[in-house]
Amino acid sequence: MDLWSHRLPAALRALAARRRAGFERAGVRLQPALLSRFLIHERRMAEDRAARLPGLLGQGLTRRRENLGRLSLALEAGFRRSLADNARATARGRERLAVLSTRLDTGVAQRLEGVKIRLEALERLRQTLGYRETLRRGYVVVRAEGQVVTSRMAAEPAPALELEFHDGTLIVGPALPASPKRRKKAPPAAGGPEGEDGQGTLL
Repeated sequence: MDLWSHRLPAALRALAARRRAGFERAGVRLQPALLSRFLIHERRMAEDRAARLPGLLGQGLTRRRENLGRLSLALEAGFRRSLADNARATARGRERLAVLSTRLDTGVAQRLEGVKIRLEALERLRQTLGYRETLRRGYVVVRAEGQVVTSRMAAEPAPALELEFHDGTLIVGPALPASPKRRKKAPPAAGGPEGEDGQGTLL
């Protein structure tokens, strides 16, 4: 214990001496002249940066303005090309539409003309095959009580018959059976009575 009590002050003094020496060296480095030069240097650098900053900003703005100008020109050119392409496509579409419209009108007209011709032919056929045209060829339509009669069996019991000709109608009654005709006697032969065979002469 006594040994350490004698050594401790000497050790503390040596530590204090080393610390003092370090502070003195730091103090030499941090002298006012050195600090002043450091501050002057930093100020100059700051002023230089500040002086160059507007130029740098201007260059950046100029580049951006140039980029925007090129982009604007490219967009305008692309927009004009798009308008031109759309105009050409619209013109081609109108031409195709006009051609198709003409074809459609022509096709419809031809079809209508064909239908008209067929209808006229059918009308002529109808008139030819119609019953009035048949009457003109010598046929007669027979009706009994407003109904067409097509057989003798249906016509016999009818009270009257209506005959339609091409120029009008005729009402007739039921047909009466014909009465049997009497056979006339042959005149006697000249010069005497009937012959021996008893047969007369038929006229």
